[in-house]
Amino acid sequence: MESLPKGVFAAFVRDDEDKKFHALANIGTKPTFGGTAITVELHILDFKGDLYGRKLAVALSKKLREERPFANPGELIAQINKDIQQARILFNNPNGSAQQLTTEVEGVDND
Repeated sequence: MESLPKGVFAAFVRDDEDKKFHALANIGTKPTFGGTAITVELHILDFKGDLYGRKLAVALSKKLREERPFANPGELIAQINKDIQQARILFNNPNGSAQQLTTEVEGVDND
């Protein structure tokens, strides 16, 4: 995972049943919570369900911002909501360019 780009991205996700989703992806160490290991977290937009144990293909579309620590979880949640709004604008813009990097991620926390 060291070779993955770090930051917050608009992303496209495809599951092992070829269903496609829009998502917000965070690749980094979760600095607000004191993390040190690099993780990939996905927030799949408008999705309810369980993807644990499923294989997913993730295509990073556009970097929205660098990962950074926030003073508290409330500030992080507020920024995530802004990131989601920005990602939705990108997904709704059919003329937007997408620089894609695809990787497989197994077992995703959808919370």
